[in-house]
Amino acid sequence: MLFGVFPLLVVGLTLLEMVPQAIARDPANTSAQGQPKSQAFHSIVLGMTKEQVEKLMGKAAQSTDTLWQYAYDDGTSVEVVFSKDRRVIKVLSYHR
Repeated sequence: MLFGVFPLLVVGLTLLEMVPQAIARDPANTSAQGQPKSQAFHSIVLGMTKEQVEKLMGKAAQSTDTLWQYAYDDGTSVEVVFSKDRRVIKVLSYHR
């Protein structure tokens, strides 16, 4: 019985060690430029369209027609303000 349980225990512990490494490499945690999503706002430029911002930053946590808000686990909050013609006019970031 001991010989049957021991290999399973070793495999289980090995898999548990691999999970944090996989999370760190997960593409969902980084933007298209390879930087953390919470820092992707540095790539936003005035005049970008909503579609371009969504491709760069992903879906906003909260949004209206003219304001998109993002919040990240590292304490970074980002607000992107759009004009009525759907172009970026202001980007604000806060870090707690």
